Amino acid sequence: MSKAKYIIIDTETTGLWTNHNGLMEFAAAILDEKLTILETIEFDIKPPEDRKVEQVSLKMTGFTKKRISEGLPYADAADKIHKFISQHFLTSKPTFIGQFYPFDYAFVVDLFTSTNRVDKLESFMSNQFIDTKSFVIMANLRSELKNEQRPFPCTSLSSRGGLKEKFGISSTDYEAHTALGDVLATHAVLLQLTQFKNI
Repeated sequence: MSKAKYIIIDTETTGLWTNHNGLMEFAAAILDEKLTILETIEFDIKPPEDRKVEQVSLKMTGFTKKRISEGLPYADAADKIHKFISQHFLTSKPTFIGQFYPFDYAFVVDLFTSTNRVDKLESFMSNQFIDTKSFVIMANLRSELKNEQRPFPCTSLSSRGGLKEKFGISSTDYEAHTALGDVLATHAVLLQLTQFKNI
C-alpha cells in the first residue's frame, strides 16, 4: 500500500456537461513510483433522474439505458471510489493522471459534491495531476514554433491517427470508450511519453 504514488482515472458519461449529464462508468488504476499498476477498479454508475442521457453517448460507449439504470447510485459510487483510493493513500494524496483529465475531474467532483461528500473528496483529491493530452499538445506547440511538423497530428487517445495508433498500442488490448480500457490505454501512452524526447 505504501508504494502507491499515482492514480489514473477515466469516466464514461451520459454527455459532456456536469450538472446536466452524469457519470455512467468509472475506472481507475493505482500506480507505484515506477508506474507499475498495483490495482484497478471499474464499475457502472446510475446518475440522478434529472441528468440527461444523450444518444451520442450511448452510441459511442455501447451503453443502454437499462444498463445505466442498474449501476451504483451516486452516493454509493462516491463511497466506493473513496474507499478504493483511501486504502492506498493513508498518509498522502495521489498525483492524478488522465487523458484530458479536467473532464474526468469535473465529473468526479460533481459526483462527490452533489451527494454531500465534500469531506471524502478532500481527503484524497489534490492539485497534482498529469494530463497526457496536454503533453502532446505542448509537443505540437514546440514543433509549430520551430516551423516543424507536429509529432501528434491527432491528440485523441483512440481516434484514427490518435495516440494509440501513434505508439503502436493495440486497440484490441484496450477497448476504446470503456472506462477501464481507456485507463489501461492511458497507462500505455504514459509509458511511451516518458521516453518521448520532444515533450
